[in-house]
Amino acid sequence: MPLVVTGARAVVRWGYACAAIVSDWTMTRDEAAGVWLLSGQVSEVDPYAVTQGTLRVVVSHTRGEWVWPVVSLQVDGASSMSAVLGRKERKL
Repeated sequence: MPLVVTGARAVVRWGYACAAIVSDWTMTRDEAAGVWLLSGQVSEVDPYAVTQGTLRVVVSHTRGEWVWPVVSLQVDGASSMSAVLGRKERKL
């Protein structure tokens, strides 16, 4: 059974800039490929920033934040998105 994590809010960052805000998201671990699969609803998006190559998904929690690099990202219209994330970079 794959590991599944859900949350209310995540931020896609391009450097320090906000590229997108994702709400009601779900992340599923694909052990065979060694990646996380993210899907959720987009509440804000910067059309230029989400096309840049150095994106990170940041999930804040009570003791800090978790950060994953974005391998690929697709915004479907203005309401939903999906992404493939690499190995978690840090846990603060």
